[in-house]
Order: sequence, then structure tokens, then C-alpha cells
Amino acid sequence: MSGNAETNVRIAPSALEALTRIMARHGTSRDATIRELLTEHVAAQEQRQPEDRITHISTVLRYPRPPRWRGDPRHDVPLRVRAPASLLQRARAVSLQLPGQHPRAHRDYQGRLLTDAVTTAIAQAEPFTDTFLTDLLPLLRHGAALGLWRLAVAATSTAPERALLEKAHAIRAGYRRTDTPLTPDQHHLLRVAEVLDEEEAWHAAMRFRIATVAARRYLTGPRAEAVEQALYEQGDAWHRLQRKSLQRDWEAGRSDGSTASRVTTGPAGAEQQCGVPSAESTLSTSRTGWSTVQRAILPPA
Repeated sequence: MSGNAETNVRIAPSALEALTRIMARHGTSRDATIRELLTEHVAAQEQRQPEDRITHISTVLRYPRPPRWRGDPRHDVPLRVRAPASLLQRARAVSLQLPGQHPRAHRDYQGRLLTDAVTTAIAQAEPFTDTFLTDLLPLLRHGAALGLWRLAVAATSTAPERALLEKAHAIRAGYRRTDTPLTPDQHHLLRVAEVLDEEEAWHAAMRFRIATVAARRYLTGPRAEAVEQALYEQGDAWHRLQRKSLQRDWEAGRSDGSTASRVTTGPAGAEQQCGVPSAESTLSTSRTGWSTVQRAILPPA
């Protein structure tokens, strides 16, 4: 087919097996099948609000994970994608990008936008699983994926990040009690905390491991869909869990230095985005709680 752009993504072997089943069912080539799946996926995503768009759990868990060192074995497989450039651009625009991820960045910070689109499109047409994905809720809304990621961020925050977020919490609580106007410095600190909490984050293998711990606790079993709703809403129960995770000080026990080496990319990185102070300091509320699953996220031993 003429007029197609060509690129490559790397997906889980189980996703490629699912794609092969779809090809056999439709009687179409791999290229044609991918184009058809992406076209349907993008059209549906564009009709949804950003927080309601669908992603695959593997995206927020960064699975399969890239090799840590050059020469280490890979656990993903390459997949060539041939499709109109406009379709690929639209697919990337409606895919999940975690705070701190960018299209061109160090590998820990690279967004996997097209991989997310292809994997999600395949999963919606032909569910797949493997030893890692077994029992996990496979598809979730972007809002829920970000709720899960923010819990992992809270559980792995550095001491400077925790200190700044605790100050912001105290300012918000004081404002709700007294309704006293905030000072410019307080406005600025709240804006930095907002960026740190929602827009910027350091990335490392540890955070994705903690996200996996959280996913296995909250997105498996009969209550997985109910918890997905709570993660999506990020209401009162979610905020209580986030604060419990934030208050756990496990950083001092780390020996690999991966967290400590990123201290300056937390509050310092957020500061760089806050040239203009903001008064946005309110937290969302939720109609749906998750009282039976309010458990803290612990790092792996």
C-alpha cells in the first residue's frame, strides 16, 4: 500500500501471538491487520475525553521492561508498523504518557506512545496474557492509570520531595480551616507541589516495580474494576492512601543509589516549570470509596 510510513515498536510476545490470531481470523496480512486495528482504536479514542481513553496495563507498568545493561537479553519482540503517517500521529496523540515522559529522552523517560496504541488495539480485539500479566486487569482508563502511577510516585518519593509535598498539604489544610488568603510564596509552593505531583516525575526501574506491586494488590481479583473506578476518581480514599504511601520513609534503606541520584530532578525540576505562581490548590473529591482495599504500597524487599 503506497503512502505509508514505516516504523517499529517492541511488544510482548503474547501480544504478537494475539495479533497472529486476529490475522488468521480476518484472513489479512500483518500490515493490513495493524492498520485496521489502529484505525478503529484511534477513532474510538478520539471520541473519548482524555481521562476516559483506554490504555493497556503494560504501558503504565512499562512491560516488557527494557534490558538494564547493553547485551542483556530482551523480553520483547519487534513489530514493524506500516500505516499512513497521519494515522500514526493520531495514534500517538491519544496514547498514555506518564508525567515526566517525553518522546525523545533518556530511555527511562521515553514515552511509548505508539507501542501503547498498538498493544491496546490488539488487546481490545483479542485479549492476551502471560506469566507477568496473569490476573491483572488488562485495560484501564487513562485516569485510573495515572491514579496508579501517582501512588507509585508517592511510595518512592525522595526526602526533599516528601518535605515539599507535606508543606503543601499543611498549607491546604490551613487554608481550609481559616480561609486566610495565601501569600505569594505559598501560592508558588503549591504550584511547585502540583507540578511535582501531577506533571513531572523522575523515572527508574524501582518506580515501575512499585507500580507493579500496586497493580497486583489493587487490580486483581473480583474488586479490580471497582478499584479501577477509585483510581480513576482519585477521591478521598485515594488521597488517604497516597498520603500513607508518601509518609513511608524507606529511602535510607536503599543501597543502589538509583533514587538518591534523582533527588535534584524532583523539586528542582518542578521549580523550573513554575515561573508564575498558581493558586490552584484544591484536591478532587470522590463519591466512591474503596474501604476494603486501603493498603499501603511497600517496596520489594
